[in-house]
Amino acid sequence: MRWQDLTTRELAAVDRDTPLFLSIGAVEQHGPHLPLATDSLIGAYFLDALDRRLGRDILVLPQVSIGCSHHHMDFAGTLTVSHAAFQAYVSDILHSALMHGFRNVILFNSHAGNQAVANLIIEGVGSVHPDCRIVLAGWWLLVAPELRRLRGPDAARDSHAGDLETSIVLHAAPDAVRPIEKDTPPCHHHGFDWSAGDLLTAERATLYSSMQTRTCGSGVAGDPSLATAAKGEAITGYVLDALTGIVADLRTGRRSPDAG
Repeated sequence: MRWQDLTTRELAAVDRDTPLFLSIGAVEQHGPHLPLATDSLIGAYFLDALDRRLGRDILVLPQVSIGCSHHHMDFAGTLTVSHAAFQAYVSDILHSALMHGFRNVILFNSHAGNQAVANLIIEGVGSVHPDCRIVLAGWWLLVAPELRRLRGPDAARDSHAGDLETSIVLHAAPDAVRPIEKDTPPCHHHGFDWSAGDLLTAERATLYSSMQTRTCGSGVAGDPSLATAAKGEAITGYVLDALTGIVADLRTGRRSPDAG
């Protein structure tokens, strides 16, 4: 179900244990082959598919499609808001939804640059609504073990507009993918071993650098030439299964045996 498609009377009749999903994305450069809307496209695609699968078992709020992308502003087309504005805006959306009596919320993130502020959002919202369950799920973190198996042990680092994101868009919206440039020279920027990381491997310490610096101007961190629609279909299945499990747990109140 989609929040904005219901009438006020219809929404009033929805079971208040129904998990709410709020997708947070970004509008930012994704190299020469993916559209600016890639992160928001991915988040919306996953929740569209989950809505088709689960129907009345979930309620999807309108997407927040522009996020925190300051580190991409060297590239034309990127839109960004401040962390403070984003935190306040998204928090107010969640507060207003919970004021209608709902008790389960999943903040569904499809842009790594939102992850830090999203943690602050769920901490703040959760402290105001202690009787509710507030969840943050970044799609790549949610299925990291499956993604590692899919890519194999020898896969190169992949963090932006590379194999994973390109594969998803090839599956979800193939006409949106422009020609993929092959044989791009490797980028050796001024990072260090301890600051190296990607979507699936966290850096040991964080060194700020813009995406311009991080990718030597290409805007791509990874190898999109490895992407396939079949991988995108597999990733979609992993994410939908993981989200379906979260929904089932929230609706039943089930806890893991070792959760304490």
